[in-house]
Amino acid sequence: MRVEISEPVKDKLRRALRAAGSREIGGVLMGEQIAPGHFRVVDLSIDSETGGRAHFVRSSEAHADALSAFFRETGHQYDRFNYLGEWHSHPRFSVTPSTQDITSMIDLVEGERESSSLCC
Repeated sequence: MRVEISEPVKDKLRRALRAAGSREIGGVLMGEQIAPGHFRVVDLSIDSETGGRAHFVRSSEAHADALSAFFRETGHQYDRFNYLGEWHSHPRFSVTPSTQDITSMIDLVEGERESSSLCC
């Protein structure tokens, strides 16, 4: 699978990370399918409120609103534009996923978190 990030999204992310300093922040990734197995991140939500120095749990409500707006803006073309996944920063620690991060990713894939029902 190939995932690229558009320059405006990179700029948005850099600004948010600088503003957050040593606090963890995160959100959801929204993208466009360019070809089978090839995606471009075209937007992301940023939750800069719920993160701490060593922990991040995103606010489902704020990101549901961001996804709803994204779907409206892209004409509800779910086969082309959709939710791609989650992200969060680790400004004070290794970028290697923690045990909690891995568990959260598995729960997301298995449909045990709300965001899995937000797309389509």
